[in-house]
Amino acid sequence: MWRALSAYRGPFAVGFVFLIATQAFALSAPQFLRRATGAVIDNDLESVRAAAVALLFIALGGAIVRVASRTYIFNSGRRIEHDLRREAFARLCTLPPSFYAGMPLAQVMSRMVNDLTQVRLLLGPGLLNLSNTLLVYVVAIPLLIATDWELTLYALLPLPVLLLLGRIFARYIYDLSREAQDRMGNLSSKVQETLSGTVTVRVFGEEATEMSRFASLNEAYLDINLRLARLRGILFPLMGLAASVGSVVVLGVGGYRIVQDKLTVGQFVQYNAYLAALAWPTIALGWTISLWQRGI
Repeated sequence: MWRALSAYRGPFAVGFVFLIATQAFALSAPQFLRRATGAVIDNDLESVRAAAVALLFIALGGAIVRVASRTYIFNSGRRIEHDLRREAFARLCTLPPSFYAGMPLAQVMSRMVNDLTQVRLLLGPGLLNLSNTLLVYVVAIPLLIATDWELTLYALLPLPVLLLLGRIFARYIYDLSREAQDRMGNLSSKVQETLSGTVTVRVFGEEATEMSRFASLNEAYLDINLRLARLRGILFPLMGLAASVGSVVVLGVGGYRIVQDKLTVGQFVQYNAYLAALAWPTIALGWTISLWQRGI
């Protein structure tokens, strides 16, 4: 996989350049929000208009580079999936019959379809979201500190807990994802074996037995996916809760600092915009962890 990744390092590099440009546009917007807020308080209509026009161009430019970044990165992931599937098929054509005697055909089909799809999701949305999260944190946190370092200490209090939860959940998601893929292979193998031996099953009257075996494997596959879904259902709200706690803390402490004249209203609006830029990467971190665990 990593060898295939290096073959498309050019398109990935272009995609990451556009991703950096996306965040540059997004993280420049709070500056104009601060100016616009100050202009509204000062009844400076011209400055408000200028800030509004600047925000409009930022939104348009950000949309263009955002689409470009996803086009380059997602398409590169799809090309890698295509190359890996073609190489895997070429390799399968050279294997001796003894390999297929020990490896059910349905297992091979599952690996060729489901597993490579997870690799594509890893190298597309997974890689993009991981890079985006790291980039936002590296840039936005210093900007928060530059705006008000004391308020930032309060706002980032949930972050260590968030990282600890991510580490714990990642281990369980990895184990369940591997087990889900194995059970999917077992289920596919059973379907393929039953269909290829339909005549034999009917001759010996084993329809009920085969249906029972299939139901058992299907229930096992359903059970592991429900467990995985429950785990994700807990992880994503926890990530969102951490971001919400930070916002509530900023609202309370930031409001108090405005009353004390240690922070202007414009700076508070700017600060909240930077904090909002951290919210989605934080919430999406759970989904990103899931993609990486499945893909790896």
